Amino acid sequence: NDTIEVVKPRSEFHFSYYVNGVLYVFDRSNGLMEYRNGYLKKLPGGDFFTGLEVWSILPFSNDEVLIGTAKRGLFRYNGVTITPWNTPVNELLKKYQIYSALRIDDQHFAFGTIQNGLIISDKQGVVKQMINREKGLQNNTILSMCLDLDGNLWLGLDNGIDYVEINSPITLLQDFFDFGTGYTSAVFDRKLYLGTNQGLFYCDIDRFYDPRLSASDFT
Repeated sequence: NDTIEVVKPRSEFHFSYYVNGVLYVFDRSNGLMEYRNGYLKKLPGGDFFTGLEVWSILPFSNDEVLIGTAKRGLFRYNGVTITPWNTPVNELLKKYQIYSALRIDDQHFAFGTIQNGLIISDKQGVVKQMINREKGLQNNTILSMCLDLDGNLWLGLDNGIDYVEINSPITLLQDFFDFGTGYTSAVFDRKLYLGTNQGLFYCDIDRFYDPRLSASDFT
């Protein structure tokens, strides 16, 4: 109505997130709060996040959110209780530090990290894709993410902008694997063999399908 109302922090605002109809506000010294009708109210259990850095809040279900912290990983919050999300992806996010996050669809989340690029998991916390500098990103620090109308990701990095076709059925083994030019390939005795102009490389076929595949997995 042509007016601006200033809501002052109790200490210092970090970020705010509008999720499931709730405007969450993170105050560095007072933890997780809710803005409603012109006032800030501390949420039940909100003190838990005091002194932490909350970098993301994502919808998990109709009455539950997934809260990402910089060094302590992910927590599920239902408005009353806070529970660590003890899953494989959470162990990686504690190690590599969340900086940004996005819900891709009802069953998948994308997490941007400071130290190791993009990690995509399903709703059970199983890692589905890991995309970092070794696999083609310009930089391993992902500051922001956006999902386009085709369901693919745009990443704002410490160095430039990258476009990731997560919907593509094709995986490109880029020069970062140092294979050279590929000429032929074969699967034999549960191993994948790659014949290139730089020689013959192989790895276990199960490891090849692991999203954490890296150049060190090839011999």
